Amino acid sequence: MERRPRLILLIFACILAVCCYGASKILIDTNIAGLFKDDHPLAVAVNVVDNNMSGSQNMEVMIDTKVIDGMLDAELLVAVDDLQKTLEQRYPETVGRTQSLANIVKKTNQVMNDDDEDYYRIPESSQAVSQLLYLFNSANPEDRRGVVSDDYSRSHISVNSRNMGSYGYQQMFEEVAEIIDERFSPLKLKYPDLEIVLTGTMATLMVVSDEIARSQFNGFALALLLISLIMIVTLGSLRGGLMGMIPNAIPAFLGFGLMGLFNIPLDTDTLLIAPVILGIAVDDTIHFMTHYRVELSKSKSVSVALESAIREVGQAVMFTTMVIGLGFAVLSFSDYLGMAKVGFFGSLSIFFALLCDLFLIPAIIIVFKPTFGVAGADTSINFQGVNA
Repeated sequence: MERRPRLILLIFACILAVCCYGASKILIDTNIAGLFKDDHPLAVAVNVVDNNMSGSQNMEVMIDTKVIDGMLDAELLVAVDDLQKTLEQRYPETVGRTQSLANIVKKTNQVMNDDDEDYYRIPESSQAVSQLLYLFNSANPEDRRGVVSDDYSRSHISVNSRNMGSYGYQQMFEEVAEIIDERFSPLKLKYPDLEIVLTGTMATLMVVSDEIARSQFNGFALALLLISLIMIVTLGSLRGGLMGMIPNAIPAFLGFGLMGLFNIPLDTDTLLIAPVILGIAVDDTIHFMTHYRVELSKSKSVSVALESAIREVGQAVMFTTMVIGLGFAVLSFSDYLGMAKVGFFGSLSIFFALLCDLFLIPAIIIVFKPTFGVAGADTSINFQGVNA
């Protein structure tokens, strides 16, 4: 290390660059079934429902005309029916079935015409729609309440879909929103306050996943800033504090980088890795840098202070890292893959943080020779005791 500190810095710089590149390619995707092994009962159940039924997930298209009897409008029901057909045709691998007031009207119309399949359609007049729904409501009032409000101003389309993760849902939602806007825009003249909202378990999963991801990234950035300020105050040096954050940032980004490089999606569990690793890594770094600063103020020699820090702190850091790293590694055997990934990438990042403490920090000190304001400090490097 004494002879090739710049080579060590170059190696770690390359690792950081690769991690940043991998992190830029990472995909945020929470998949409920994908969080368990294939033979887990939950994953098996989801696959059975997806493969043999209409789907394990659902999306609801809430329609509010803000007008009493608005859902009795034949033109509006035709638009609803067209939307259902479009969803089923455009997403055959995802959408298993759609159900709405339009289906009830079409089926009732068919039944009232001797089950003639030619009448499985929306009547042309709103008056005919009103009569059909009056008959249906008389026979099945509870079923009617499940699809349309009592004043017929609000209704919904139920879309059963197969599980595909929050990322796929997000893309689908964006496209569905465009389809809805295109199909229902002409009706805005008749219903200026018409409101259509996408909701359901799919929407909830997507929104929650995005919110968790956003809050975790913001929290990580805030933690990085606050820890940097604490390092600067603790070490009494802006330069030293910022240099001390470099060995902590690399392990924190390592997990994200590897996940991006190997196309492993980032979910609500693995988002926890970076803040946790940052907190663990910075503890060892503060011990190392603080000991170095204290010894530097005593010996007035960068070499002596660095040797003392490696000798006194290095052994303790190795022991604590092994204990914490192996503790995280145990989680890798969990049936819950979200926790297993936290254990694997967490332990890997913790052990890499140890390498940063033992090799990167000394290399930074040798090259940049921070004195933390100690006057008259000897910055020449000449190790005679411990060979780093």
